[in-house]
Amino acid sequence: MARLSDVSPSGKSTLITRGVLNLSHRHGHKLDELSHMPIGENTRVTWQLNACAYTLRASHTLVLSVTPNYWPMVWPSPEPVELSVSFAESNLLKLPVLPEGPTPVENAASCPVKDYLLDAGAPSRTI
Repeated sequence: MARLSDVSPSGKSTLITRGVLNLSHRHGHKLDELSHMPIGENTRVTWQLNACAYTLRASHTLVLSVTPNYWPMVWPSPEPVELSVSFAESNLLKLPVLPEGPTPVENAASCPVKDYLLDAGAPSRTI
């Protein structure tokens, strides 16, 4: 589980986005692509965070948190997990950044936007 947060100078943290990757699925989700994580050796892992639009204020800091669990959102590993993160790579986090200037859409207000409510829904969990 990886979470990208905005931390204000006062220390308040706001979740921007998150992404989940079962590390045994790091090469794909087909049966022949599954593999255990090697123990005691560095392994390069890449995963995407959920897409979002967010403006980070100049005095704020981005924080990337990586954890082996995130119960109850993500089902935990059946065995205890020891996770180490190496920051040896300079390109640990790549973010798309919109250049400063006018919005890419000439007249955003003129773009028709239709909202459809498929299901009002309600959060629930059954264990």
